[in-house]
Amino acid sequence: MENLQVSTEKQIPINFKLNFILVVMGRLVSNLGTAIFNFALSLYVLDITKSASAFTMVISFAILPGVFVNILAGVFVDRNDKKKIIVASDILTGICVFIFMIFFKMYSTSILLFILYVIVINTIQAFFNLSINSSIPNIVSEEGTNKANSALQSVGAVINIVGPIVGAILYKTIGMEAIFLANAVSFVLSGISEMFIIFIKNAEVIEEKPQKSYIENVKEVFTYLNTQKILKFLLIIAVALNAVLNPMVLLVLQYITYNVIKITGFQLSLIESSWAIGTIVGALFVMTRKSNAPILRRFFILLEVQALLIVLWFFPRVSIFADASKWTITILFALLIFLYGMLNTIQNIPLFTHFQLKIPEELRGRVFGVLFTALNISTPIGMWVFGFALVKADWVYIPVASGILVFIVCLIENRNKHFREFTNNLED
Repeated sequence: MENLQVSTEKQIPINFKLNFILVVMGRLVSNLGTAIFNFALSLYVLDITKSASAFTMVISFAILPGVFVNILAGVFVDRNDKKKIIVASDILTGICVFIFMIFFKMYSTSILLFILYVIVINTIQAFFNLSINSSIPNIVSEEGTNKANSALQSVGAVINIVGPIVGAILYKTIGMEAIFLANAVSFVLSGISEMFIIFIKNAEVIEEKPQKSYIENVKEVFTYLNTQKILKFLLIIAVALNAVLNPMVLLVLQYITYNVIKITGFQLSLIESSWAIGTIVGALFVMTRKSNAPILRRFFILLEVQALLIVLWFFPRVSIFADASKWTITILFALLIFLYGMLNTIQNIPLFTHFQLKIPEELRGRVFGVLFTALNISTPIGMWVFGFALVKADWVYIPVASGILVFIVCLIENRNKHFREFTNNLED
């Protein structure tokens, strides 16, 4: 806490517990509203177009802001007051949603309107996400960062379960226009609550420094990463594994269970919900830990176990499951995904917390901007590769080969010189 002694708000006493509550409740309100709206929107687009490709096109445009905006947004976040960006982003998002609601009344069947909507909203929220993720230590203190990250992960998991259910109910009962309005209100309320958060800031960051160009600011990030071998190593590993693990859950799992094994949509929802439940259990486990050091030391071991869980997805091809019921297959997949989600969360939260605490505050937004850009690029690339593989090869080879590949990479990288030095220097 020595480097977090100065408040950005003129020595106003800082109540970290109140800050924590405001952040969590603000995310709960706005993210739940967004989850409800997004699910209702997916149903609406499918209803008016009767086309899965049209829906896919709308969703794909939501990825673009993360690819093209994050790096420059990171520079903007580091050069400006993060609290103002957080509050303004949510309130501006609410205003934009309300404006789109008005246009929706006039052009209710326009796919172009929905594409424009997802681009505008996700661009604004890219600034918000970078600001909030790079500010957690300044909002809840260094000691509370791990707890806050765990709580936000839990909130996100609960929303992933509740959002689609509520979205489906509201879509049938009150319609899209009312859901637009509710989503707009949720963002404005979140922005208002965030006005009461008191930030703390490193005294060195408060000092006025000459403004550099955007290009110089971006170059500074890569210069910094080149001097931080372990951070660079972990960032590269995170992006590379994201290109494999994310598509496995988002694409391959659904293809295997729904298209090949022919489980029902309800059974698939249970499998997907098990991921969220695993996330909550994992986040609660991390929240109770006094130190993240033991988990960080086992970073690659946790990944190896996840890789083996993916290999086990081939079990429907084993002879003893040849006559198994769809419910037996569903329960076993749900168990595997529950364990995977739990371990993935236990591995990810300490790593993300480490980044938040170790990256200098004046560079944090830009580094996260580079990270989020790389992650947003790697996911669709992985989706394309696995989509092609599912067409060309027998599905059973894909989880087995992918799991073995990830296991071998983790086995090798666990002995990496920079990683060993990193783990040896961790304090319990």
